[in-house]
Amino acid sequence: MKKGIIIEKRGRQKVVLAENGRFYIRLAKPGEQVGDSVMVSTVSVKVAVAAVALTLFSAAFYGGFYASNEINAHMADTLVQVDFGSAAEFLVNGRGRVLSIAPLSESAAMITLEEDYRGLPIGEAVKKFINYALLCGLVDVEESCNALYIYVVNEDVAHSNSLGSSIKKEIESYLNSNFIPAIVFCNLHSPVASIYASMYECNVLKLRSMYIVSKIYQFSGDGRSTDEILRELRHSDLKSLLNTIREQHIRYSQNLSLKERELLAQKKSLFIQLNKQKFDLLSESALSRYQSFLSAKADYERFFGSNYSEKFLSPAYLSCPSFS
Repeated sequence: MKKGIIIEKRGRQKVVLAENGRFYIRLAKPGEQVGDSVMVSTVSVKVAVAAVALTLFSAAFYGGFYASNEINAHMADTLVQVDFGSAAEFLVNGRGRVLSIAPLSESAAMITLEEDYRGLPIGEAVKKFINYALLCGLVDVEESCNALYIYVVNEDVAHSNSLGSSIKKEIESYLNSNFIPAIVFCNLHSPVASIYASMYECNVLKLRSMYIVSKIYQFSGDGRSTDEILRELRHSDLKSLLNTIREQHIRYSQNLSLKERELLAQKKSLFIQLNKQKFDLLSESALSRYQSFLSAKADYERFFGSNYSEKFLSPAYLSCPSFS
């Protein structure tokens, strides 16, 4: 038996995400609801089938295949974090669509309501988040340039880099078409992060997910130090780590009452309304600001012989995280 959480109900059946990172379909007990913590048997249910008609076999086979694909659509395959005036993290399934979102900063809470993003292709979801951040005034568009950070975590490093590159190009195209001066960084890791990754015998991307899970554990009352938890988590596979984060996303979403959701939506609308006049005025001069940005970028790279993006690296790039 394993502890798990109900992530979906289908008639009399429930889909449970267990603590081992696996999904199980079991009969639901009366009163059980999505988000409930339950104990689930991990023993496979075997059905002996005697001679049956080919049509019945086909129905069972393809029905099982469909159900398996449906469950996979609910499994966290990739973590995407975005920081642009506000910060948020998305969990994405194997089809590249958003399963859930959670804010990583207080200001992001009003622009990360899950119903605004669930099911969207990740590129579209990131653009929507960026647009809300701009409309709500969370990003200072009067700046000559802003930095936007994207981190993509998948167990296949090549896939992480490929998806990150695809999202970066999509976002750069969106920013350019709206004359928003910004430098987009993807999977930017400091030398210090690489040292920590080596210390915990993992790559930098896995370390990022391990660190998130360690904070979930500590928030839930785990009294161990970050270092102790990380040394344990380094033996976990990335899928298990991502689905632990997925559980936390589900808890966050389930704990938001209807009233709280309404208040956050109202807050977002209020911020957009208050920022509208300033945003409209700045939009009128957006082209000239963007042209100044392009000119400054070209001058910098010509005189200094280095990439303009280096000028806008966050100080956090060189700081050491505290693993106390």
